Amino acid sequence: MLTTGVRLRHNARAQRELIAELESAGAAALGFGVELTFKRVPVALLREAEKRDFPLFVVPLRTAFRDIVTAVNSSLAVLRRPARSAGCRRCSST
Repeated sequence: MLTTGVRLRHNARAQRELIAELESAGAAALGFGVELTFKRVPVALLREAEKRDFPLFVVPLRTAFRDIVTAVNSSLAVLRRPARSAGCRRCSST
């Protein structure tokens, strides 16, 4: 999940709950955009992620969320491609 944390301002409880909810939902990680709503990752959010060993990464303002989504989707597409065996390549080249 990617967020700038707009709804998390001044609410440490909501910050902790977000990590718990993401973990329960099976989310892979949280990307937290800084320099817009927050100057840095809120302490409560960071501590909860550390406590649960939940992956959290900082997204600087200069990095567009769409660029992260594109990179993740490209990686997933590569992983989902069926592997070709050597036999199939020989069959298709004749």
